[in-house]
Amino acid sequence: MKKLVLLLCLSLSFLTTQAQDIIFKTSGDKVTARVKEITPSAILYQTADSLQSPTLSLAKTEVFMIQYANGTTELIKLDLPTDTLGRAVQSSESLFLQGRRDARLFYKGRGTFWGSAAAGATSLFTGGLTLVAPVAMAVTPPRLGTLGVPDANLAQNQDYLRGYRKQAHYRKVGKAAAGTGTGILASMALIVGIVLAVYL
Repeated sequence: MKKLVLLLCLSLSFLTTQAQDIIFKTSGDKVTARVKEITPSAILYQTADSLQSPTLSLAKTEVFMIQYANGTTELIKLDLPTDTLGRAVQSSESLFLQGRRDARLFYKGRGTFWGSAAAGATSLFTGGLTLVAPVAMAVTPPRLGTLGVPDANLAQNQDYLRGYRKQAHYRKVGKAAAGTGTGILASMALIVGIVLAVYL
């Protein structure tokens, strides 16, 4: 027991010495790094694998969010040009990217997760026939009423809505997969529990 506690303490101390920041790009990629500076147009960072690595930069338009080693997160806001009335002027591409960012934050898709979990849980008892439901949920794009778009004005813009829907669909696929896996694991745990209760 003492060896296990010692091993756990050593593992945790190693993890804390390896603390690093995570840069989430608008493309969905993650960059593990140490953020050095955030300028008006770029994020300056070093790769996490070496303290001697050169300082690299990413354009702010490519970065969605930074999760720092201490657990705090920072959403990267873009300084956009404004029109004569002070409203932000955005290009089609920036509206598309903003839609994707907002979908990561606001689209929940809870029904997809729980429906897939129920189908996954019953799949062991139905020979896998109920796994058709999560697949159908995943391939069906989210309906407009379930998107949870935070700004009704932006929802009127087709570029924004296209980006939001695309990212929401990706999240829906992920939630269907996670729900199915959770359901299967839950039913397997139930079966193991019953078997152990009967034979022990």
